[in-house]
Amino acid sequence: MSLRHFERNVQPSLPCVRSGQLMLYRTKDLESWADERATLQRPAKLKRRTRQKSSRGVEKRTRWPCVTVRHQAGCPANDGKRCRCTPAYRARVWDPTRRRPVSSPAFRTPTEAVVWQANTKDSMRTGQHTPERGIPVSEASQQFLQAIKADIALSKRGKPYKKSAIHTIEGALKGRVEQELGSLALGEVRHGHIQTLVDEMVAESLSGSRIRNVLNALRSLYTYAIARELAQNSPITNIRLPAVGETPRDRVATPLEFCELLQALEPADAVPFALAGYATARRQEIVNLTWVHVGWKAKMVYLADDDEYAKSDSAKRSVPLIPQLQEILRTEWKRQDRPSANELVCPARKPRTPDGGELSTSALYIRADKAWDAKKLNHIRLHESRHTASSWMRAAGIDLKTRSVLMGHASTASTTKGYGSITDDRYTHLLPGDIEKAGKQLAAYLNDAERQGTSGHELHTLRNR
Repeated sequence: MSLRHFERNVQPSLPCVRSGQLMLYRTKDLESWADERATLQRPAKLKRRTRQKSSRGVEKRTRWPCVTVRHQAGCPANDGKRCRCTPAYRARVWDPTRRRPVSSPAFRTPTEAVVWQANTKDSMRTGQHTPERGIPVSEASQQFLQAIKADIALSKRGKPYKKSAIHTIEGALKGRVEQELGSLALGEVRHGHIQTLVDEMVAESLSGSRIRNVLNALRSLYTYAIARELAQNSPITNIRLPAVGETPRDRVATPLEFCELLQALEPADAVPFALAGYATARRQEIVNLTWVHVGWKAKMVYLADDDEYAKSDSAKRSVPLIPQLQEILRTEWKRQDRPSANELVCPARKPRTPDGGELSTSALYIRADKAWDAKKLNHIRLHESRHTASSWMRAAGIDLKTRSVLMGHASTASTTKGYGSITDDRYTHLLPGDIEKAGKQLAAYLNDAERQGTSGHELHTLRNR
């Protein structure tokens, strides 16, 4: 407001006391005039929008620059009336060194906020300002991991983290994140640090899903930290990521080839691949499967029976115990000397814990690759064995809905617009001879149509052209 505007519009309407050439005004009168002026100049739409937001307790501007006020829930000031609570005032100052605003603690009066603002500006001007660094990323990671293991920090759905998710987050935070960002404070990590970290992982030819696992772990860490005022904002925004699925899994085996692969392995090493190929089991479902989940009489295998390792509700399913798998499991059950129902079907080769521990798939692949190289067979992995199972079921004529249920997929529809089902698009592949078989099926269909006369006229017309 200019001096001319004050003299013309404000002075005549405010009482004052003259002292020589000075005109003294009461602070209360000036504040009342400022409030009335702000109310008159505020547009009607902005007033309605402010009332809607203020009911949720958002921060509101004050007459002091860069100072905001937040009233308590239920205070009449949230509806534009007189305040009946003890509001909290916060001030902000731009830090040119860190290139970001610095917020003050909550004060009870605006005077304290203005004084903090002035002192902070002076200290920044003289170079004496030392902002609070906050706790390092490594320490915050330890707190976050302890919280999720104790079911204190919940996922975005408000549920405890699953065992597999905790394992993935712990591996990302204790590995790549602590190596690159562990010494920095949470508030010092910037967008450029995250993008540099992604670029380094891309240069190392890591997959898109592996890079996203690291970023998702960091995103969960900052969500936990912001909710507990350990950080003010998350730097994980607008990060350029590589595409996912750039290397599709096209490896499938024929039934005869799969039998040769299993016969080349030791009996204990053949069981995980048999469960993946004959029962569509995932890795976590294989390493956690116990003998109680093998129904000999019902001829069923009950997968993902525990929420800790079930990928989703649809992953809990019953898969037929076909003769090929039943023979392998029966042989392994006898080899293990008829274990109890609660023991693992695929225990660890070298027990790491008193209860044996989980099977190490990396060690399994090393042993399997050596055996297959000796027989000059192409390698296959557990997930590729699942692809093989889906392809076999399609070749056997099993309908899409049944295949989706057996594979443990939530729906026959795809989450990607423009594509069909995930069971067909991603997991199902053509087997050798499928093209020739399709030609025979088409010829058989046309011959049947000619004999039945359903489309005889059109077929004879096409043939005689």
